[in-house]
Amino acid sequence: MEVVSSIEGFDAIVADLRRRNTCLATWHTVHTAALLVRGTGSRLVRFFPQTDAKSPDFIVEHDGHETMCEAKLLSKSGPQEAFERYAARLSSTVRDVVLKEERPYPTLTIVLRDVTVLPPLEQVITRVVEGIAQFSDSPIEYRNKFFNIFIVPRPQEAGDLTSARSIYVLCPKSEREDLRVHQRGAEASRQLISEVGSGQPGLLLLGITQMQDPGYVADLFRRRFSSGHYPGIAGALLIYAGTHMGEPMRAPMDLVRSIRNEQAQRPLPNLPLWPVGLIGQLPIHSSESVPAYRHLWADARVAEGSGGQFVPDLRTLDASMLSAGNPEELNR
Repeated sequence: MEVVSSIEGFDAIVADLRRRNTCLATWHTVHTAALLVRGTGSRLVRFFPQTDAKSPDFIVEHDGHETMCEAKLLSKSGPQEAFERYAARLSSTVRDVVLKEERPYPTLTIVLRDVTVLPPLEQVITRVVEGIAQFSDSPIEYRNKFFNIFIVPRPQEAGDLTSARSIYVLCPKSEREDLRVHQRGAEASRQLISEVGSGQPGLLLLGITQMQDPGYVADLFRRRFSSGHYPGIAGALLIYAGTHMGEPMRAPMDLVRSIRNEQAQRPLPNLPLWPVGLIGQLPIHSSESVPAYRHLWADARVAEGSGGQFVPDLRTLDASMLSAGNPEELNR
């Protein structure tokens, strides 16, 4: 905040930070501005009021050259919010109706096959009840065209647990998650090519989430650039901001990926990035075979005097978990 708080237009930024509906997007604007001007040789010229949708967000000067900057943040989509509401209700019902005793239960994973066609809760609960009742230390699967259920034993090292309940709900992400980027690109291009920014190159600073595929998004921009689309954008910077939890220390971290518009009339200058914490390249190849929405609820208790137990907070989704089977059978 120190490097941006004295800049012209910052009062409007503060006002937007105080509003619930603009806080996250405005914080992304502040974060990206600081990322560009924290180092030497760069200067933040001014912020533009965001009441004017035709203007960029701010201007950065580096080595005597000004660049118009537009910060866009992708927040949760409608499909993701729908999944989270459904998964929370499903998880709550399962633990209150099915996993209600104080004892170790097998690990339960529910895979929803399509976020646009979520099955009635009663259908899922009925199959979970049957599966838990029939479970006897061997994996059980139930598959149909709307959802699949997997019930597996807990690992042997979990033997000191006196009570354990784990519910994972997974669903392939909507194809619209990546396509949302096009709308942001078109909006940014219009703002960067406006009367205010018509004489300088434009930079789009796009904040993405785990739901976007960086490789797909980068290719989308390259295709659009080569076809003459987004004329106001001389370059785009994809940014995934988070917190690094491992060694050498816990610290803020930015993963970035830049894409230049080789068709731009005004080429983008080389702008150095100076993070407050760590910075790295945003991977363009997903480590997950099927990108998914995820929900986890877990509760575990150990016997007195026992050591702690590790409860995984991440479960990946692969293609084998999505195939349909005989809807009339619980398979062992």
